[in-house]
Amino acid sequence: MRRFLPLLVVVVAVAALAIDFLTIQRPFTDDICSPPTSTSGCIDTRLGLDLQGGLRGEYRAIPTSDHAVTPEDLANIRTIIENRINQFGVSEPIVQTQGTDRVTVEIPGVTDVEAVRGLIGSTGLLQFVPIPAGAQGIGQGTQLGTQLPPCPESLATITTPCVLFNGDQLNSANAGVNGTTGQRVVQFTLKGNGATLFDKYAAVAFKGQDSPSNLQFAIVLDGNVISAPSVNAARFNGQGEIGGTFTTADVSSLVTVLKYGSLPLSIEEVSFSQISATLGLNFLQQSILAAAIGIGMVFIFMLAHYRLPGAIACVALLFYTVVSLAIFRFIPVTLTLAGVAAFVLSVGMAVDANILIFERTKEELRSGKTLVSAV
Repeated sequence: MRRFLPLLVVVVAVAALAIDFLTIQRPFTDDICSPPTSTSGCIDTRLGLDLQGGLRGEYRAIPTSDHAVTPEDLANIRTIIENRINQFGVSEPIVQTQGTDRVTVEIPGVTDVEAVRGLIGSTGLLQFVPIPAGAQGIGQGTQLGTQLPPCPESLATITTPCVLFNGDQLNSANAGVNGTTGQRVVQFTLKGNGATLFDKYAAVAFKGQDSPSNLQFAIVLDGNVISAPSVNAARFNGQGEIGGTFTTADVSSLVTVLKYGSLPLSIEEVSFSQISATLGLNFLQQSILAAAIGIGMVFIFMLAHYRLPGAIACVALLFYTVVSLAIFRFIPVTLTLAGVAAFVLSVGMAVDANILIFERTKEELRSGKTLVSAV
């Protein structure tokens, strides 16, 4: 086993160098790494808000007369906001609860302030919308708008999209698998009034036939269709199933939207600001310069005082640096200025063990032992 250790060290070093300096596809992701058109799927160094710049906002949940802000409400608001930001396409957002009623949002690398403010600040309106026969091109991503009228009492007279009921009638939503086709599906249940209206519409849609009428029932969040399944039964008893060519990520996202489509409480913006990366980058450059000077002095000391063992320690220190950076990039770890300083400090401290070993070995050599015995 011992003879394979040098080979293992070389393999790890080569792999770490490749991760540090080459453009490599990140495993376990559907995003494509094809610079410069798309780099979202590449292994890269993630910089924090203080180094990259971006947006920072703080929001306060507003209690109502009959509902105080609970930790569960705050956790739900955080989950919904994080899901919205992820759907917006930004990377590495940091959404945290703070105190008893605050949520803070940090989004590196984004400059469109108004778009993000509108995305986060809206309460989020989840609607269930029947799509009348003859309506064309309505599918996931279609914009229906938020000013849809309520559906008429006689559902057979629906001629334009209308709101049958809102997300407050949703009881539960879970990921599942269709027992017949084996495809991923989203199973949901409705509360009493929603279940009644859903069955009423399904009966009208089928009109007593044994085959589907190809009518759709769109699930709409803030005016945007997130799913438009076909009605394939005349009665559901408050239970439904959304099927399609879903990936695991699609199912997870749809379940999240169904569960947390609307914020449980209204929120107000306490502060929102755009953060420049200039100051952070200046500090980063100074930190890197200071680190280079400090590590260079450590190398000089090790080479002058310990000579060959010192040279070996310097190589080991470089190995430690390369491998640590590769781990940070692979996970990935979001590097802030404080994180960079900690990384530099850990590199400097890594030589401490070498010094202890070398000094202890010198003590053994002074006592007359051979080199092998002293080591």
